[in-house]
Amino acid sequence: MRTSFSTLACPEWSLACAIEAAQCHGYDGVEIRVINQSVDLLSQAELSGDGLRESATRLKDANIAVPCVGTGACLHWPSALRRQLDIEAVLRHTEMAQLLEAPFLRVFGDRIQDSATHRDTERWITDALDELRSRMQGSGVDVLLETHGDFSSDSQLEFLGEECGLIWDPANAFADMGEQPVISSAIRAQIRHVHVKDLVRFMDRTYAFKLPGDGEFPLQLMLSELRRIRYDGFVSFEWERYWHPDLAPPETALPAFATWWRREVPL
Repeated sequence: MRTSFSTLACPEWSLACAIEAAQCHGYDGVEIRVINQSVDLLSQAELSGDGLRESATRLKDANIAVPCVGTGACLHWPSALRRQLDIEAVLRHTEMAQLLEAPFLRVFGDRIQDSATHRDTERWITDALDELRSRMQGSGVDVLLETHGDFSSDSQLEFLGEECGLIWDPANAFADMGEQPVISSAIRAQIRHVHVKDLVRFMDRTYAFKLPGDGEFPLQLMLSELRRIRYDGFVSFEWERYWHPDLAPPETALPAFATWWRREVPL
């Protein structure tokens, strides 16, 4: 297994700063979600035109991979037009992912909307994923659905075909339902990328993020499960400081995860 961190941890940084931090703290990759306080990645000079080519060269020179580019696209919309807008937004990231040699683009199934049925939402998600895979065919880039929202539990993902790759983010199901990070046979073969974070849950069903090892999420069980299925992809630290600016800064969080990882997963 290799390590990366999501740029959600360092939303105010440039990509160049994130690459430097990855080198400094011993990460293998940087998962791109936000740059310079913007989630509109294609608007960033480092990720378009000559700047994109320079970033690709910088990553290669630093031996830092981009395991995944995170889009915010959701496939749950009852409106066909709204779903198509999100599909097109994902596709606009394909060339960027190709140049960065990022194999995956992230999307969400996410939430069953008011007045929508569970079955209809499942159909919208699968149809959108089919269209994305078809239109991205031959690009070397695939689309991954993150386990999140109303589709965070293994049991909520059984409608997906085996060809659908997943980002396994077990802390989402733990935060929402207290579900343990056990990988069922239903999704075992579909896991392509992994998010890890720690948190504590409260009686009112809210939660708060903690640095790895400081919360109550069963990290050891998660690691044991990944070893059990012989997972050999990236495990990406998702410190959601962009959404929760009160969290510890990247200068604290990134070395904290790296230290925890070296202790729990020795070379």
